[in-house]
Amino acid sequence: MTDEAMVAVEVEAGGGGGGGPPPGGHSESSIGPESFVVDKLTSSAFTAVNPPMDWCDSSFLIPHEALRREMQAMLKSVEALDPKAPGDELWKARNFCDWYINSFHVNINTHHHTEEAIYFPWVKTRCAAQDFPEKTSKAHEALVEELDAIKKICEMVSSGNVPASEVEGGVPGAITQLKEKIPVFVQNMSEHLQEEETSFPPILRQCFTREEEQEIVNVILKEGGLTQARLFLPSIILAMKEWASEEFQAAFNSAIPPPIAHLLNNYYLPDQLSYWAPLRDSPTLEMEPELRRVPCCKCFFCCHCCL
Repeated sequence: MTDEAMVAVEVEAGGGGGGGPPPGGHSESSIGPESFVVDKLTSSAFTAVNPPMDWCDSSFLIPHEALRREMQAMLKSVEALDPKAPGDELWKARNFCDWYINSFHVNINTHHHTEEAIYFPWVKTRCAAQDFPEKTSKAHEALVEELDAIKKICEMVSSGNVPASEVEGGVPGAITQLKEKIPVFVQNMSEHLQEEETSFPPILRQCFTREEEQEIVNVILKEGGLTQARLFLPSIILAMKEWASEEFQAAFNSAIPPPIAHLLNNYYLPDQLSYWAPLRDSPTLEMEPELRRVPCCKCFFCCHCCL
């Protein structure tokens, strides 16, 4: 039942570049420039004179807008990190690193993996070799290396174990490296997302139908399962409140089947707001946050635990 539910929801986008779905049940013509609040988009690929036009654009904006907003928040936290912070304030760096390891790294890594393993090979079935943007695929290797290098530093900060052979200066030295490496990663990742938003929609329009892309998105959804729904779907929903029209949001949300909507509204979204976001934002906070996750209802048939 789990996989079928995830295939039906068509809202998880932590997977391939086209891993965002069209709102369920709408005709192709129902997504147009009016579906987007252009001045709220974080994408530099679109402007008021060059707005997103259709499902080909929304397929990339759904995951990318969520990722960029997470990166914006991450940059604010990194800027606030203080390598010279006293010991009783190290919770700020540790909380941030826990979020990076267990949420952000998972989402980005899954995003790249499903692009390489599922989405790009599918595009290549009809796109002429000379027209495929190989640059986007090659960029993944460098981005994953950066992503993993930052994760390794975060693991040192979280554990407090910073080998001198790896990083000079102990935990303060590791925090300094985070402040250096993360902005570079965000810049490189942002350029990569823009490249995808510029290169792939024209290929989709020329080579595929919306229904065909929907089929490959379903494969991506099944690959990500409920782990990606739990970690990434709340970010998608929250970001969409800013950049998508009310009609687009309503259609998108109506595609979520009741079991997943229950998990989203009663567990995943509350956990995002009271656990994951405070972890991420800890360097910007004065007081250590009270991290809360929705507890299990303790019923033997609890869908939160079963799913």
